[in-house]
Amino acid sequence: MSKGTISELFDDNGKRVGWQYRWRNPQGVQRKRNFERKSLAEAFQLTTEVSIRDHTYVDPKKGKQTFRDFADAWHERLTASHNYRVASKGTLKLHVYPVLGAKQMLAIKDDDITVLIQSMLESGLKASTIRTHMTLVRGIFKAAALKRVISGNPCIGVRLPKGAPAKMWLLEAVQVAALIANIDARYRALIALGAATGGRQGELFGLRMADVNWANTESPTVHFQQQLQMERGRGIVSRPLKNYEDRIIPVPLEMIDMLARHVREFPPAPGGYLFTRPQNGLMNARVFQAWPWERARRAAAEEFAVAANALAGTEAIQNTVRSQQLASVTMHQLRDYYASTLIYKGRPISEVSELLGHANQSTTLKYYSHLVADRDGKTRAIVGENLRQILPSVP
Repeated sequence: MSKGTISELFDDNGKRVGWQYRWRNPQGVQRKRNFERKSLAEAFQLTTEVSIRDHTYVDPKKGKQTFRDFADAWHERLTASHNYRVASKGTLKLHVYPVLGAKQMLAIKDDDITVLIQSMLESGLKASTIRTHMTLVRGIFKAAALKRVISGNPCIGVRLPKGAPAKMWLLEAVQVAALIANIDARYRALIALGAATGGRQGELFGLRMADVNWANTESPTVHFQQQLQMERGRGIVSRPLKNYEDRIIPVPLEMIDMLARHVREFPPAPGGYLFTRPQNGLMNARVFQAWPWERARRAAAEEFAVAANALAGTEAIQNTVRSQQLASVTMHQLRDYYASTLIYKGRPISEVSELLGHANQSTTLKYYSHLVADRDGKTRAIVGENLRQILPSVP
């Protein structure tokens, strides 16, 4: 590695006005930088040559581009769903560019990230929304660090706001049964399948005839291979599953029989899609939630409210709570119901994670670790047995 050189700088009158360090970057392009004192030039020379040797060199010229310019170029290369691309572009324009857009990449420090977060808080965004937006920002700086535009990610170490912990409540079997009974007959098998597989909405809407193992009555399965999504300006499109991994889910024979009855009563749409609109068009979450799901949850909630009025004591309270819960129930809670059923029955987290299609087990643990059957009791027994071995016996 050839070393750079430090030379004196003189004005037109021959008076020394500073020092200049010249070097070549890893691509062989010559660079230069001026300093008032020789000691500053030598310090910069040392750090530059070490970074070139250790392959951590950051070209100051690249770092002078603004955050907006870098982020726009990054966004053009982004491989993600259409909906995410539209949403992320909106996030940058509305919340990020007004604070960071005009700043040079090399000049952005952790204090600037703190200011960005504060501006989001002052605009009224929830903590959970800010955390989502900052995932995007952090990804942009990570890409900049990998391209050696900056030396490190300024987002690292910056504390994000914490929102109130989510209050998870789990559907009971009687509530799921009420939803199935009260939804339009066209979608009863869909609700049952959500509870029996933990499939996401788009995955359920994207299920086709060929994805059901109709022949194997001993080990029936459902194969999630795609999801249907509504994309702005494009309509309903088929997309790969989240994390790009398809899943084969074992289901009981009763589920296959219910799907068979569904097919006889409601013939599949072109392409073999099982769950469609009455006009045989493809289904999407927006339409489903606004029509059959809304009616079903309202009717199910009313059933439990009527039961509460007809009963007394604990049973009345239980049905009142069930009614209040169903008033805001979402399709995703069928997925939670499926996961909780498996965990309560002692299935390992690794298996549950795979069946749910999570990227890793930590995601599953984040949402469902509190459901592990008798976790406290087992921990207490294990620690107690260990203490009996290491503590001196008491006479």
